[in-house]
Amino acid sequence: MLQRHVYLLGFMACGKTTVGRVLAQHLGCPFHDLDALIEQRHGSTIAALMAKHGEDAFRRLEADELRQAAQLPAGVVATGGGTPCFGSNMQFMKHQGITVYIELPAAELVERLSAQMGHRPLLMGIAPAMMLPFVEQLLAQRHPIYSQAHHRVEASGLSPEQLAEGIARRLPLS
Repeated sequence: MLQRHVYLLGFMACGKTTVGRVLAQHLGCPFHDLDALIEQRHGSTIAALMAKHGEDAFRRLEADELRQAAQLPAGVVATGGGTPCFGSNMQFMKHQGITVYIELPAAELVERLSAQMGHRPLLMGIAPAMMLPFVEQLLAQRHPIYSQAHHRVEASGLSPEQLAEGIARRLPLS
């Protein structure tokens, strides 16, 4: 039985939500999606919240929701791509549970993101030709924080099931 939260982190479109659902089912524990929790509490999409309040205000909402999610039954928590990079969120997650960085190369992230551009607030207004440099730059900024995770898993070429199984093998279950 899982005693602490497992926080999945990484760049947008790396598979945190998809893998998180599979991992939670594999471990027999709850799955909590931080973005979904924020949307439920505020009755609005992440994109609308960011557009209305700006990224800084959204990150404060996200940090508050992260702390509230820590009170939920131990489970798998899929975070937003920027969650660990704001304030003391990374240290909070490391103290509260086990952090897992799902890593993908920038080119693979761009391939996944190109179909989701309208749903990703940080990508609004980015020309397709500028996606790779944008992702490379943002990933370079975030990588030092992501790399502080307890575990780091390379996701390239793995199915969500394979990735979930690999993560599960690394977790202390007591």
